[in-house]
Amino acid sequence: MGLGNFRQSRLQGRPTLRQRAACVLLALLALAISPAAWAQQDSATAEAQAAILTRGAMARLQNMDFGVIAQPAIAGSVTLVPSLTPTCNTTAGIIHTGACKPARFAIMFKKHDKNRVREMNGGTIVLTGPGGATMTVTNLTIGGLTDMTQVGTGGPPGTFGRYNIDSDSGIASFNIGGRLNIGANQAAGSYSGTLTMNVILN
Repeated sequence: MGLGNFRQSRLQGRPTLRQRAACVLLALLALAISPAAWAQQDSATAEAQAAILTRGAMARLQNMDFGVIAQPAIAGSVTLVPSLTPTCNTTAGIIHTGACKPARFAIMFKKHDKNRVREMNGGTIVLTGPGGATMTVTNLTIGGLTDMTQVGTGGPPGTFGRYNIDSDSGIASFNIGGRLNIGANQAAGSYSGTLTMNVILN
């Protein structure tokens, strides 16, 4: 594969995309669960999957998840800091519990390759919930770098920076976080949207 050629590995049941990987972004707003619900039985399933990367490829390792938020009387926000030990910080008395997970991606190049990491959402991810209700995630940030070091800034709109691959394997990873903007009396239910990332050898 040439230096300018990038190929997304195919995961089971997902199409291959050139120069981009999509991350399903889950932001959950939940109504209070009655104590009686805990006595009921239920079952759930989880996916098991793996990605084989080639040079220039990107794979999603983890979805972004803002956890569970109590329906607010006034507007506020939850900011997800995408460090290796991520945190969620709230405003306006927002009550938050549960998961606080940034989106995490792996990329593969060669050691000392330079690449630019870029988000392709124009800085805003729209999350859609029940009845067409929406929330947005803005102020997207990068963090939690593993086996990659920032060596520059600038580039096309949405570029988080230019990075050097430090690992002998050529595999590196990073997190993406942002600020979830919640409206007053935001409709209760599950909200989701899509974050699209791009990596360019440069």
